[in-house]
Amino acid sequence: MPLSSFVIIIFIYFFSNFYFKNVKNNKDKGVLIIAPMIMNISAVYPVIFLNFPDKYIQNVALFDLSNGILTLTFTYSIAIKFGSENKKIKFKKLLSPPLLALFIGLIFNYKNINLEILSIIFTYVKYAITFTIYFSLGSLFYFEKNFLKKILQVNFIRFFAGILIAIIIGLVINLDKTSLKILFLCATAPCGFNTLTFAVLENLNIKLASSIISISLINYFLIAFIILLF
Repeated sequence: MPLSSFVIIIFIYFFSNFYFKNVKNNKDKGVLIIAPMIMNISAVYPVIFLNFPDKYIQNVALFDLSNGILTLTFTYSIAIKFGSENKKIKFKKLLSPPLLALFIGLIFNYKNINLEILSIIFTYVKYAITFTIYFSLGSLFYFEKNFLKKILQVNFIRFFAGILIAIIIGLVINLDKTSLKILFLCATAPCGFNTLTFAVLENLNIKLASSIISISLINYFLIAFIILLF
């Protein structure tokens, strides 16, 4: 799973650079390149919670591992390249609670640490997380119609690049049907909120970033529904 997200991000980076090479405005170009690279796995978790056994959550977490690491390093460096004047990474603003939680969870797993109190509350917490994620998606919705063409282009790259890589991985690795579905759900995840975070930090086109994220989320639920049907 970690290798899958790594391959998707690197592929999208080179493809986006080629596809948007004629875009002159650096503030737009930076957003157009990083947006399809950042996968919003937080939108995937509710889909997995509601449709698959809890044991498959670890597959999503492992997929998000390299996604989170590359987002906070490689992808952020691209945002700096196109936006920042001082060219310095603001690490203090990029502490990622989900990434920290994942590392702590991996340590607990490796050390075989079992806290029964956590097992008791996990069931309640997961549904609370589902609610808050969907609430945030609705409350942060934004769309600027002037960017429609660019929005569609970025979403095409995000979803179809993910599908393409997932198909190739599925052909190379013999996965069971459930694992393959989860791979597709992760690979086609919508553009992540860090696109907007980086746009704000590095003075990129904030309205374009917000529009891409919002439309990407709507598209994802349709795509996730289709994936779940098969």
